[in-house]
Amino acid sequence: MLSDRLITVAIHTYERAHRLKSILEREGISVTLQNVNLTNPSISSGVRVRIKECDLPQALRIIENIEILTQSYSVESGDSQKGTILVPVDYSENSLKAALVAFRMASALNTNIHILHSYIGPSFSGQTVMQLSDSLTFDNYTDPIGEIEADKSIAGIANKSMKNFEEKLRDKIRSGVIPGVPFSTETTEGLPEEAVDDYLSAHKNILTVMGTHGADNHNRNIVGSVTAEVLDS
Repeated sequence: MLSDRLITVAIHTYERAHRLKSILEREGISVTLQNVNLTNPSISSGVRVRIKECDLPQALRIIENIEILTQSYSVESGDSQKGTILVPVDYSENSLKAALVAFRMASALNTNIHILHSYIGPSFSGQTVMQLSDSLTFDNYTDPIGEIEADKSIAGIANKSMKNFEEKLRDKIRSGVIPGVPFSTETTEGLPEEAVDDYLSAHKNILTVMGTHGADNHNRNIVGSVTAEVLDS
C-alpha cells in the first residue's frame, strides 16, 4: 500500500524543477523541492522534485504525457509519415466512446489522432444538409448581416465545445483510462461527410473511427446516418 512518505520523482535544474512543481500542483499533487547538494546548497547540482508516494501513479502519468496535458504539444494534422487516425465527432457520448477506442488503437499502432467536427452555418441554408449535430443548423435564414453574426456565433459554440471535448480526453489520460497519444483538433464549416472526405483526400490516413449514431440519433434513423454517407463516399 502506498504511503504518505516523500519520494523523489525527478531531479532537474532549478528552472525545470519549478516548472514541473507548478504543473503537478495544478493537477492537485503536493510537491516539495530539495537541493541535491545538502552539504553545500550554494553549489547547485540539481533539485529534487519530491511527492507523496501515494501520488506516484498519477504523477508518472502526468510526467509521461506532460506536453499533451499542458496543451503545449503541437501535431500538424497529416504531417506524420506513419499516418493518422481520423475521429469525426459531434461531442456526444457516442463520439467520446469512439474517441476512446481510437486512442487505444493509436497507441497500439504508434500513430497520432486528428479529431474533426463539422458544423452547418447560415451560409448553407436552403441546402439539404446532413451534419454531425442538427442542433447547430440554421434553416430559412435570409438576413445577410445576421447571417454573418450567426456564422461567428455558431463557430464560437463549435470551438468552445471542442475545447471541452479535448479536456474530457485529457482527463481520461490523467486518470489512466486511455494512453497518452498526441492529438490535434479541427472545427470546420460544411457537410460532415464532405469534411471527412476532404480530410481523407488531403492527408495520409490509416483509419477512421466514428460512431454509428451521434447526438441526433432519433432523426438519423429517419434520414440516414452520417456514418453511412461517409461509407458511401
